[in-house]
Amino acid sequence: MRTELYLTARYLRARPVPALALALSLALSAALPLISSRLAREFERALTERARSTPLLAGPAGSRFDLTLAALYFRSSNLPPVDLALAERLGAEPGLLAVGIETSHRARGVPIVAVAREYFDCRGLRARSGRLPNWVGECVLGARAARRLGLGPGGKLFSDTEHLLDLTKPPALELTVSGILAPSGGPDDEVILADLETAWAIAGLSHAHVDPSAGLAPGQLLGQAPSGDLVLSGAFLPDASISAENRPRFHRHGSAEQLPLTAVLLFPRDAKVATLIEQRINARGPEQIVRPAQVVAELLADVLRIKRLADWLSWLLGATTLALALSIARLGVELRAEEALTLAKLGAGAGVGWRLHACYWGAILGAASLLAAALYALAAALCSDPTRLL
Repeated sequence: MRTELYLTARYLRARPVPALALALSLALSAALPLISSRLAREFERALTERARSTPLLAGPAGSRFDLTLAALYFRSSNLPPVDLALAERLGAEPGLLAVGIETSHRARGVPIVAVAREYFDCRGLRARSGRLPNWVGECVLGARAARRLGLGPGGKLFSDTEHLLDLTKPPALELTVSGILAPSGGPDDEVILADLETAWAIAGLSHAHVDPSAGLAPGQLLGQAPSGDLVLSGAFLPDASISAENRPRFHRHGSAEQLPLTAVLLFPRDAKVATLIEQRINARGPEQIVRPAQVVAELLADVLRIKRLADWLSWLLGATTLALALSIARLGVELRAEEALTLAKLGAGAGVGWRLHACYWGAILGAASLLAAALYALAAALCSDPTRLL
């Protein structure tokens, strides 16, 4: 057998590309069904746990799926916002905790999720380093968001601005990183978390002005309009950064009815409170209350139907690859028949040809098994949180 192994190694060294292509094809055919099953299980587990942790969700009337994905998994949505007054009204209900959330802003492409302080307790989020945000302009980074941005406590970053050339839009706001969250294994690891006042400051609904009490410095008075209004420089424009000096001067423009929220997370005391508030809000019309667990169950039903189709395609691919491998094996026997005959004449024995084929296919199947295991492990590592695929 030692001779057959030596000859097989020399054969593979002389013709590596066909052997590698065959091993990779077999590995993919074996790994794809396993990977899809693993992803489906993890996807179902992650979505179900997240949905069950939020009994009710209030938001604008429209798509229940868009509302759930925007509020729980921080995905973009075309739904209109609701106002802070809705959260205040629901929060006044006995036995009901209402937590506002706003997800329309980003910084360096990472979603800024502005939440009420109770959100951290409801989700069990704790700071691994630094502290949770206490003031407007402060934020805390999820574990993976911190690695992506390369920032730690005390770091600075600016919110993204969509209208760079529109001077009527608020400028980018500088945020200060107050801490890094401990990994939670969910969507909160991927985002920047701040308080609601910070989101409204980014939107230009609250701001502070440079203190004009010191008077106008040279160059701050730019001119006078025909109407008599003075044209001033940045001294009287909103600050682009928030510090201990200007934080007390921050103020809102508008009432609670004008402060936007993406949704309101609701945590009722019991099933009776949940049922009463759900029926009351859904009967009015402008807003809706959904049960995320039911919405996710419907979403998973569609996902599982797609998975069944993918499984059939994977099995078809596997059967096709196996048939191709058998054809290659038969062709290899025919092509190497003269080689086996020559070896038999040299005294190697009558069964040397079959032993060579066994060594060759053993090497192919062994390499395919290792590649399949590596692909499965890589997929499991990269998709530890499948909600990122939403």
